[in-house]
Amino acid sequence: MSYRDSSAPDARIYLGTSGKVLCVDGDTGEVRWTTEIDGANEITLLVDGGLIFVGTHGMVACLDLDGNVLWNHSCRLIWPITLSLDMRFPEGRLYVAGAGLLYALSTTSGRELWANGLKGLRYSPISLRVPGARASAGAVTRREGKNEITSNDEQGAGA
Repeated sequence: MSYRDSSAPDARIYLGTSGKVLCVDGDTGEVRWTTEIDGANEITLLVDGGLIFVGTHGMVACLDLDGNVLWNHSCRLIWPITLSLDMRFPEGRLYVAGAGLLYALSTTSGRELWANGLKGLRYSPISLRVPGARASAGAVTRREGKNEITSNDEQGAGA
């Protein structure tokens, strides 16, 4: 998965692959830096506000835009991993889902705020609800982390 940071003064493309996160110069194609992610193979990236959030089997990490690891959090995640940010909270929340599990982590420290085993939903891939957007069926209530399942019709745009 890749992401181009168009807000940066210079064009950067961030890639997550084969246990590594890479930053590639969008103008020249040269690799600026590479950071190894221990035990990772498949990687999901989310870039926002000068931070790179990395989700992989068994771990979530946060890097700065120079590839330095700021924090990591071990968890029981299974691929595929989905990441979503909610900055309405003072320390920000990173929601992380992976095959039957949902976590809320502090964006500043990686501290686990809560976890939910999503009992009854089995180990299916999970789509997270993005604030203000339509959610897919099977979305989970964000604030309580409870197994409250809703459909698209119950969560209209702007919900």
